[in-house]
Amino acid sequence: MKFRATVIPSGNATAVEVPAKVLAALGPQGRPPVAITINGHTWRSRVAAMRGQHLIGISAANRTAAGIAEGDAIEVDVVLDDAPRDVELPADLAAEFKRNTAARTAFEHLQIVARPKLTGRRGIQIWVPAAGDLTFENTRAWVEELSRTVGQVMPELVSWRWQVSDRRGRARLDYTQNAINKTLIAPYSPRPAPGAPVSAPIDWDELDDPELAPDRWTIRTIGDRLARHGDLFRPVLRRDQTLPRLR
Repeated sequence: MKFRATVIPSGNATAVEVPAKVLAALGPQGRPPVAITINGHTWRSRVAAMRGQHLIGISAANRTAAGIAEGDAIEVDVVLDDAPRDVELPADLAAEFKRNTAARTAFEHLQIVARPKLTGRRGIQIWVPAAGDLTFENTRAWVEELSRTVGQVMPELVSWRWQVSDRRGRARLDYTQNAINKTLIAPYSPRPAPGAPVSAPIDWDELDDPELAPDRWTIRTIGDRLARHGDLFRPVLRRDQTLPRLR
């Protein structure tokens, strides 16, 4: 099915809005899987519902491959794509997502507020606000105990080996980042890498986004994200919470 659309901004990326008639023809699924072709370039995605609109996202890579830009009026060819989808992430990135999914489960069980944050380079960090009367030794010991507890409960997801090649697809819950001689990239800081990626806080649900990558937002796109979603890190700075005992 072909339709005309304008490339519009959507979060840090862009999208096209799917007309109601086309959406109905794709079937009753809420987020139908589709194959999209623009200017001879085809990729697989899903229709997403956002703020009353039904959108197909277009990443920077797909815009480049299709030779389009935000604001362009284009022809879109979309078909239902119900073939099996086996997405292969790089081993280290897949391990990061597994690690943070496991951590989310732990924080929910403990009723602890925590905020994941992309590093802008390769990994994901989790920031936990804590009451001001806790010492460095208190927090470091608590994070180590939590990390090791998650590893014991989910050994299929967590490894304690330093070398990525030795982890066999598992991830290291690196509590050693809580050290006096360690430096951590601050929220919204640009990184010295092509495109100037930014260390961006995210929502837990965004870990399910197939286009998520540690360097997804850059100094050119982070402003639009802030305008649409606000400062996701602010609640971390404004909340004091007592870290519960784990035993």
